[in-house]
Amino acid sequence: NYKQALEGYSSLMLIARLDNNRTEAQLGRLNSFFMDRQWENAVAESKRIDTRSFSESAKTRINYITAKSLYSLGERSAALPILKELSKNKITAEGAESAYLLISNSFDNGDFASVEKETFAFSDSNTPQSYWLAKCFILLGDTYAEKENWEQAKATYESILESYNAKGTDDIADQIKMRLSKIEKMSPTK
Repeated sequence: NYKQALEGYSSLMLIARLDNNRTEAQLGRLNSFFMDRQWENAVAESKRIDTRSFSESAKTRINYITAKSLYSLGERSAALPILKELSKNKITAEGAESAYLLISNSFDNGDFASVEKETFAFSDSNTPQSYWLAKCFILLGDTYAEKENWEQAKATYESILESYNAKGTDDIADQIKMRLSKIEKMSPTK
């Protein structure tokens, strides 16, 4: 329960004397707001944190939470520069998801050339983050579908379905099957 975690971390922040306990409390509060989808509070909390004493991984987490919260609030112009910085390290889950969100933003803006270019650049990065890479290729397939290039869209989706190995249970296969079903209905060459 994230509300209870928030209470616990808030109490720790009030009584903490050691820097590492204060740091733990601040990160805990930030994560609690974020995981509870309290985007405004997560952004406000991230602005209160002085990151000078934080590790690089903690700074990355803070930036990720800030960017993702801003993005979720629809404040993309504020989120995009942070996402761009995070996406430079596509080896991490945060960097890979940031790259996906940037590509998704290009798709939403109808910038299909960027979707294609950035998806292939992401693929060339040798990222181990196969989930986010698959999500990008789904967007690439969606780009082809938007342009009514049904054969290319279908080939892209089928390629993902054949090559993607799910780690645990995720939504990739279901997303692709749903899109392939739509293509069968939309495509003039049935």
